[in-house]
Amino acid sequence: MVWINKRYFKARAVAQVDAARGIIRIKFKMAEGFIQGCLSMLDVRLDME
Repeated sequence: MVWINKRYFKARAVAQVDAARGIIRIKFKMAEGFIQGCLSMLDVRLDME
């Protein structure tokens, strides 16, 4: 019974980390879109090496 509880909590922790990664990914995409919109309004081209 103890082993099952430990396994459950480990799985839950992994799920929380994956959820946090998903949220971070979404926020980065939103920020990237915002910056792209600002640059396009100013007619600025961003050169990346």
